[in-house]
Amino acid sequence: MTYGICGLSLVPLREVAQFDAPLVSEVLNGELFEVIGTKKNGAISSLQTVLWGGLTMHNLPI
Repeated sequence: MTYGICGLSLVPLREVAQFDAPLVSEVLNGELFEVIGTKKNGAISSLQTVLWGGLTMHNLPI
C-alpha cells in the first residue's frame, strides 16, 4: 500500500482526465490518502482519503 500527504493547497479529483470533466471530490493540503489503483503510465487511478487512526473517509475513482 502506498500512502501520501497532499502537499498542494487543493487537488481537484475529476471523473475523467479532462479539464472540463465533472468534479468528484477534492484533496486538501495535509490530508492523508492511500493509493489503491494506478494506470500503466504511473498515474493514480483511484485513492481513498484516510483519517488519522485508519478510518476510511471515502473511496474515490479518479
